[in-house]
Amino acid sequence: MATRSTRSTRSTGKPKVSAKTVSDVEELGAASLEDPNVVSLDEWDADPGLSEYEKARMRQISENRRLMAELGLGGGILKSPGGAPRAATAVRVKRPSKRKAPVEPSRRSSRLKGEDAADIYVSHEMPGARLSISGSGSAALLGDMQVESVRQDIRHSRLPEESLSLESTAGSEEYGPQFLSTLRKLSSGSHADAGKGKGVFDSDVLKYAGRLANLRLGASNVAKVCPDRVYSVAVHPSSDEVVVTCGDKCGNLGMWRVGHDDDDDAVVQYRPHTRCINSLEYHPTNASKLYSSSYDGTVRCLDVVAGAFDFVTSIQEDEGWLQHAALSPDGYTLYMADSEGGCRSMDLRSGKMIWHVTFHERKANTVSVHPTSPHYLVTASLDRTVRLWDVRSFRKSRQSGTKELSLLPDTRSVNSASFSPKGDRIVTVSQSHRLCLYVNAHTKEGTIDPTHSIPHDNQTGRWLAVFHACWDPKTDHSFAVGSMSRPRQAEVYTTDGGVIRRIMSLQDPEWMNSVQSRLAFHSTRDVLVACNSSGRVHTFQ
Repeated sequence: MATRSTRSTRSTGKPKVSAKTVSDVEELGAASLEDPNVVSLDEWDADPGLSEYEKARMRQISENRRLMAELGLGGGILKSPGGAPRAATAVRVKRPSKRKAPVEPSRRSSRLKGEDAADIYVSHEMPGARLSISGSGSAALLGDMQVESVRQDIRHSRLPEESLSLESTAGSEEYGPQFLSTLRKLSSGSHADAGKGKGVFDSDVLKYAGRLANLRLGASNVAKVCPDRVYSVAVHPSSDEVVVTCGDKCGNLGMWRVGHDDDDDAVVQYRPHTRCINSLEYHPTNASKLYSSSYDGTVRCLDVVAGAFDFVTSIQEDEGWLQHAALSPDGYTLYMADSEGGCRSMDLRSGKMIWHVTFHERKANTVSVHPTSPHYLVTASLDRTVRLWDVRSFRKSRQSGTKELSLLPDTRSVNSASFSPKGDRIVTVSQSHRLCLYVNAHTKEGTIDPTHSIPHDNQTGRWLAVFHACWDPKTDHSFAVGSMSRPRQAEVYTTDGGVIRRIMSLQDPEWMNSVQSRLAFHSTRDVLVACNSSGRVHTFQ
């Protein structure tokens, strides 16, 4: 039997179509719907040249063709122009490509480039953290620096060197006079109470520690007194009421009547300075006067009777800034330490400068006056020393190279040094993380080693005010200092027997959760005030 070809003839004589592959079968099925001469798929069922799969495929195509013919869908199969219909394919949407950030060239230092370093150095440091730049490359550096805004200029400028009314210092016109009226009444009776022996306590250490153990902190003893970081604090000496005064880093002065939170005038604020208020002290014999010194180089006196901030004195801007100030025990002399390491004294009765002497090679941080022998001063400095001075030998003119009475060296900057209430002891706080005690140092000459010292974490960091120790004026043996320990606390130490020992840790985790950098005792009552770096004040009583 001859092999059947893809195109053969039958008795009709017309050409017929055959399929040998699946693709041919599909084309045949489509063509058979339009051309009656196409051979029926059933006729090829017995074709031995087709596999069983192809035969089943052809039968299925034939059945589908018959059903479509019955339904009148003979034209339902579409053909692509190129031949057999193609299967539909999903349309791919082209996603927008992500733009790669341009690769910047790696930074190379001048040293790696082989370039010489710019000849730039700080020639002078001025108030307001301003620097005088010198050197061959200073012009290019200054050209890249932004000019200070008007707001910054106003902030760092000085207020007029004259008496300021309360309203001109941003004080509350409504509640400020009410507060000062109360303060006048307290000031008039505070020294009469002291003369009667009111508030005199037994200095025994155990009894003293027992009294401190009874101090408590609560909601009524915590208040936001200043807008910013507290750098100075003083407590009014009245025994009838606790009035706390604080100075912050922006020149704001806040006053708080403790326990009067329900009153509208419980806290009042003024701005007598344009920069940090670094010291506050009530006049020793007239509690209606509060002296304040500031980084803006001025000293002012709040006179609650006159209701004004009186201008006391100032220094030239090219002489640095005032770092700290202290009054003599009689209140007649004001001592001021500055950022250039100098110290000057002023007679408050005549308003004249007595002397100006360079005490240190670098910034003098604090100055303290001996309470019973006011011709002795002790100063702490950034130059890693504490120095004792006898001012009786000082001349009226400005001097340099004056010899100190005795030298108390340290290995790091000394934050503060202060005499005890009787003057026989000095306690220092330094960045060497130690508290040092010196007994009767003012009676010795030359270099003096500490009588006793203990380790103490004084690393407050950049955002906190450094620790200063404050003596309790009611006893000669105890002082308080801030602490970095947790829970947050204020530590009280005794120097009884010439040894520093901690006798109390005042804390309350519910109401005090921050580092307390500046502390102050009440002069006649068992009250300790602790201030943090957000302007909040905590009063233990």
